[in-house]
Amino acid sequence: MLDELGPEATIADLGESFRMLARAAADQSGDMRTRSRQLLNQRQMGQQNRLMEAAEVATGARAGNFNQARGALIQSRQDASKPLYDAAFDMGVEQTDNLVSLMGRPALKSALSRSEKLARDLGEWTGEMSLMQRLHYAKMDIDDQIGRAVRAGSKNKARSLLQLKSELLDEVDSLNPSYTKARAVYSGDSAMIDAMDSGLSLFKMPVDEID
Repeated sequence: MLDELGPEATIADLGESFRMLARAAADQSGDMRTRSRQLLNQRQMGQQNRLMEAAEVATGARAGNFNQARGALIQSRQDASKPLYDAAFDMGVEQTDNLVSLMGRPALKSALSRSEKLARDLGEWTGEMSLMQRLHYAKMDIDDQIGRAVRAGSKNKARSLLQLKSELLDEVDSLNPSYTKARAVYSGDSAMIDAMDSGLSLFKMPVDEID
């Protein structure tokens, strides 16, 4: 089984029982602890290169290093979604009674008031902003609010913001199908970027905190 797993495999790769033995050895004192931790640290340091090589095989593209691969994905996401977002902004959105009612809710109303600042901060300000664009940046602001509420443990606030976001997107998507397509394309690469960021956080953890 070790031969099939390759030259870098250890008995810890053969199953949970062997991994438990390896963790127990790493917790011992003396030479065994030192040698076990050295092995685990070396294995962890090599994970990023192995994952990047696997990504190259899967995508058929040369990834380079982690930051280059991540930057390429971000650029690809922007290039693919921008024409769709532009089409959505050109299409605009009708001010239905339901949309006007949603815009009157405090959280969305405050997000709309910050939409221009967010566009400017992102370097996407074009000198004017349509209602569709304002709603788009307000949605992004609500995303940020949700993230802050979750990190702060404010479950009720996060729940109410998620409900507001869901209602807003349901209404806007029904009025502007191009916006739905733009978000779908943007979200596809975003999921990959988030996965890479989550993987990178593992590389920064001490070996004994990774289970």
